[in-house]
Amino acid sequence: MQALEYFQNNYNKIDLVLSDIAMRKLNGYELVKKIKAIRPEIKVVFMSALETDLVELSKILPSIKVDGFMLNPGRLEDLVNNIESICLASSIG
Repeated sequence: MQALEYFQNNYNKIDLVLSDIAMRKLNGYELVKKIKAIRPEIKVVFMSALETDLVELSKILPSIKVDGFMLNPGRLEDLVNNIESICLASSIG
């Protein structure tokens, strides 16, 4: 809930959202749906301990565009590389 409130107040300063899928009160899917309702073009990377990939995720959530997926726990280097590739592809950062 704090992340959503922060995004609502700062959406014009944020280029990418990194979110876990499983969270208390508001799961990552619901959070991203609400965030994308405010700013549809925002880039999103999900992190989860659940094994899946972008293809499977897009089948489950066809209405939510996700730009990256990382297994949690993961290596910091992989996270940085994933975010850099998304930023370069969209010319943000």
